Amino acid sequence: MDDRHLVTTSGVLTTTTEVVPLAKVQSLRLTSGPWQQRLRLATLHADTAGRRLPGAAAHHRDVNEAEALLVELSGRARTARRVHG
Repeated sequence: MDDRHLVTTSGVLTTTTEVVPLAKVQSLRLTSGPWQQRLRLATLHADTAGRRLPGAAAHHRDVNEAEALLVELSGRARTARRVHG
């Protein structure tokens, strides 16, 4: 992550990399299923505007890390929309 982009990677055998411009982020949300809750994990979703793909997700993060990332990304996305949008 930098001031303009969020980058996530996922996959084991094949890796998928998503690059999301922060100026295009419309919403950020945390989800946590039953198994993630037991393990104190969460997934951060970044939903974007104007893309065919649904955005990006940071899967299976420690719940405290995911909450801190949500706050930080909210501020960075807000700033990116003002500056680069």
